[in-house]
Formats: sequence, C-alpha cells, structure tokens
Amino acid sequence: VRTTVAAANLALSRKETRRVSELMAAELDDDEINAEPTKAFFVDMLVRDIPLEQAILDLVDNCIDGAKRLAQAKQSSETPHEGCRVDITFNRDLFSIVDNCGGFDRNTARTYAFRFGRPRGAVQTAHSIGQFGVGMKRALFKFGKHFIVRSATSDEEWAIEVDVSAWEQANKWTFPWVEFGNSTTISKANPGTDIVVTNLRPEVAFRFSTSIFENSIIGLIKSKHRQFISEGLQVFVNSKRIDATNIYLHVTDKMQPGRDVLRFE
Repeated sequence: VRTTVAAANLALSRKETRRVSELMAAELDDDEINAEPTKAFFVDMLVRDIPLEQAILDLVDNCIDGAKRLAQAKQSSETPHEGCRVDITFNRDLFSIVDNCGGFDRNTARTYAFRFGRPRGAVQTAHSIGQFGVGMKRALFKFGKHFIVRSATSDEEWAIEVDVSAWEQANKWTFPWVEFGNSTTISKANPGTDIVVTNLRPEVAFRFSTSIFENSIIGLIKSKHRQFISEGLQVFVNSKRIDATNIYLHVTDKMQPGRDVLRFE
C-alpha cells in the first residue's frame, strides 16, 4: 500500500510540476528563458546559514526597536524602557514571542515589514538594531512551517497566517490577512506584537526542547541587551526573567582610565 501511495504521489507531483512548467512557459516570450527561483529553494537558501540563536536574537532586536520608539516619546533618562516587556517561549511544539512595545501598523506590514529585503523609502528607527529587512522572515521560516503574526497599535489591529508548504506552491509572493481574533496578550489598549510558529522543523524542535539551548539564549540576550534590561526592559525566556546589571567604568579624581597615543606617519 505504501508503495502504491508513494507512486501515486510521485505521479501527481510530476503532473503538477509539468502543469506549472507549462503555465510558466506560456507567460514567456519566445526569446526568453525562465530563471526565476522557486519559493522552496529561496526559503532553503534564506535560512541555511543563520544559527538558530541568531534567528531568535533578530526577533528580540525588533522588540527593542519598538521599545526605543516608545522611549523617545517618553523622554525618560534613567529608565527609558520601564514598562516594556518581551516574553519568549519555546519547546518542541512551538515558538512564540510577545511584546508590548507599541506594535507596527497595517501599512508598515503591507509595504515594508514582510518584504524580503528593505525597500527604498522604508522609515527607519533612529540607531535601529533590528531592521525590517530579512531578520523577521528568516527567523519565521527557520523555525517552522506555519506561523501567525499579530500586531496592534493604539489605532488598529491586524494579523496574517501562513502555511509555508501551501505558500511555496502558490504563484504570488504575498501573505494573506486573517481576522485578528480575541487576543489575551495584545490589543489597541495594550499595543504590541505577537508571533507564534508551529509545525517546527525537526532539528529546531529538538534544540528548543533542551535546557542547554534555553541557557544559551538567556546568556546571549543578557550579554547583548544588558543596557536595555538595566534601563527597565523586562525579558522573559520560558517564564524565567533575565536580570542584567549595566557595566560602568569607575572613575574618580585618583583613578582615571589609562591612555596610550600612537602616531602613524
């Protein structure tokens, strides 16, 4: 039975491939050769060289950029990120990251945030550490085959849901809007972004289930974002709060930093 099913699936796959090839050939002029990459190939190349830890850090960077935008509005000097929170959860079944750092609007999502690469004219956050270029999309594809992204600002709410396998078979390079639904984490009253990835890749699911990986992520976030955490940002990894004290250089009248001047002709 398995052999028969496998043969039937292979025949169907070949038939679909021929059909797609015929459709694409029909759209070409006689003097053109089709060199467009398939989506599956594009996704594979996109995620191949990024470490899993870096993919998570890319998403945290986006959260912190949101916190920085809120801090610019508050103009608080000592604890500019007080009240901002990022919750990261991962295990063998899912990955999720939720923040209350202001979210981003529907127009940004439609025209910039989900583009592969940063379009010209995209609005940038001053001194941004995360860019709406490839980081977020690369992380989502790296983790698994199904993801939901929801975001809310004080004015609007929106959501997208993508089945990666189905998306790879579609001709358009677009993601579908879905209903925002009832959210217990973000809303127009509590602006932020909520990302959930399921149907994880097997190797990702395995690493997400280990305490070694969890400890590694905690250490990396503590090291990279020590300043923001010390300025009030709360970051939780699997319900464990990351504490980090900022590092200062102690200087008095009797103790000053050493300085060596080198001159080059």
